[in-house]
Amino acid sequence: MATDRLLCNLSFILLLFFNFHFGTGEIQLNYYSQTCPNAEEIVKEQVISLYNKHGNTAVSWIRTLFHDCMVKSCDASLLLESINGIQSEKKSTRNIGMRNFKYINTIKDALESACPMTVSCADIVALSARDGAVMLGGPHIEMKTGRKDSKESHLAEIDASLPNHNDSMMYVLARFRSVGIDVEGTVALLGAHSVGRLHCLNVVDRLYPTVDPTLNPNYAEYLKGRCPHPAPDPNAVEYARNDRESPMILDNMYYKNIMNNKGLLSVDQELMSNPITSPYVEKMATDNDYFHEQFSKALLILSENNPLSEDEGEVRTDCRFETRSLRYAISKSDLDHIAASLAPFMDYESDPSFDKSQFVNKNVEATGFNPGLIVLLVVGGLLITFLVGNYVLYMYAQKTLPPRKKKPVSKKKLKREKLKQGVAVPGE
Repeated sequence: MATDRLLCNLSFILLLFFNFHFGTGEIQLNYYSQTCPNAEEIVKEQVISLYNKHGNTAVSWIRTLFHDCMVKSCDASLLLESINGIQSEKKSTRNIGMRNFKYINTIKDALESACPMTVSCADIVALSARDGAVMLGGPHIEMKTGRKDSKESHLAEIDASLPNHNDSMMYVLARFRSVGIDVEGTVALLGAHSVGRLHCLNVVDRLYPTVDPTLNPNYAEYLKGRCPHPAPDPNAVEYARNDRESPMILDNMYYKNIMNNKGLLSVDQELMSNPITSPYVEKMATDNDYFHEQFSKALLILSENNPLSEDEGEVRTDCRFETRSLRYAISKSDLDHIAASLAPFMDYESDPSFDKSQFVNKNVEATGFNPGLIVLLVVGGLLITFLVGNYVLYMYAQKTLPPRKKKPVSKKKLKREKLKQGVAVPGE
């Protein structure tokens, strides 16, 4: 009975443990309330700090969310670099002109200092976009967290997932519909073009060889001044702004501009010419609060697109690299430092054939903490604690509790025992 009770208690504890640590992985509000209570505040502080130093970062965060979440999942796959067989999504022509990725790792470093290996890069992408929108005068949005980071790039799927600047409006609407965003939400999300700037590569098809007749002539002259060549260098700093009146404010000026034929991209101008979308353009142009309301709803839907489960994703320690294949190269200064550390133990300076680099593996695999090992250690610790605790209680009970009283022997049993021993029972 004692063994059965022990096994029952042990099974119950393990059931609770596995339910807690291996749930569905669904995102939720305040996901980090126990594991990293200040996570969202840390992200906000970093976003504000970076905005004060580099104002365009706030625009980058919104664009990064769009380009990441529209392609398969909100999983920070966009941030991965080309390494160990991974082909970075940044190589896609759809992502030309995107920047400030390095500052994602600035935010990540701050979170790693407070809560190592806890907050995902995918959540950083989402939260920084939320806080970036506020810095640009946009609405505050309550976002769920708990996303996991992708272990692979989705470069091959970008062209089929991300709408292009010269796609038809019906195709654009279909792409947004595939992630749960309706026509109204699509018109609102495109309002993000109200802030920032765009590389001339995406504009020149409306300027050369002839100017698009739907373009406002004065605006066309401005664009030609910003983009003077029909074939701009992708690596050159050649950009144009959509909204010249309030380029760093997320407002409804975008819609007012396209009503005046000042849409920067073909898809912008199509919002006004398409009868399905034009009513929403007109309404947002006259009501900034309505634009903010619809923008919030659409951005929230996009930020929750197909989050990865615990098994499918991970939490990266460096947003640029998938954790299990994270590798780093040791620089010459690092080699010199290592050699200097070895100097007291070996006289290598007198040996011209000595190669300092032979002591260093330049392709070291840095796997960081192994989540599976951590789980195994925790489970083992729980088991040992439980068993030791039960044993201590048992020994304590043996020493402190009074011995159990023996039941009195019945007359019949006593008679049988006496007969077996050949002793006469009194009265016989």
